[in-house]
Amino acid sequence: WSSAFGDARGRPLLVDVGTAKGGFIKALSTERAEAFTRAKQGVEFNLLGVEIYPPLVRQANAWVRANEARLRLPVHFVSANVNVSLESMNLPNVRAVCVQFPDPWSRGRHFERRVMTPEFARALANVLPSGGELFCCSDVKALASEMYDVVAANDDFIIDEATYARPVRNRRWLRANPYEAFTERDIVCEGKWRPVYR
Repeated sequence: WSSAFGDARGRPLLVDVGTAKGGFIKALSTERAEAFTRAKQGVEFNLLGVEIYPPLVRQANAWVRANEARLRLPVHFVSANVNVSLESMNLPNVRAVCVQFPDPWSRGRHFERRVMTPEFARALANVLPSGGELFCCSDVKALASEMYDVVAANDDFIIDEATYARPVRNRRWLRANPYEAFTERDIVCEGKWRPVYR
């Protein structure tokens, strides 16, 4: 990881799971870098996008090389299936993990392919330190509720109810993305006035 980030052991790490083309990480590393750093009390983060599809990772890392002069925070993309390999990746200094718009795998026979499972929640709890952040969102309400329930069922996580403000059927959702950086899917939802459940 030192070759990817230089000072990887010194800075906290934000991991974006299922980063796709990396729009969220790209925004955090460039135009949203200052706002993100301010929101984190001046602490600068390393940013890692993890995506299962190697071609998207190659494209994202090519973007990093082409935009090196614009980068305000160190960024890297890797191809991995986090459901199987998160703990074995030996990620340094993880402080935040984002799981945004995972594939809903709506057909019953594909449910086991969903990212947020009890096993994955346990792996996240093992990787994140006490006080670390987990941010999940989806534009599929049933999937967002399921992710919420899986995380809430794990005693290693504390859901900060004080930060939730929008009650929807006995569940409270965040009003806005706390990172103020957006995935490609966020942008599509915004354009179509489609709600996002965070």
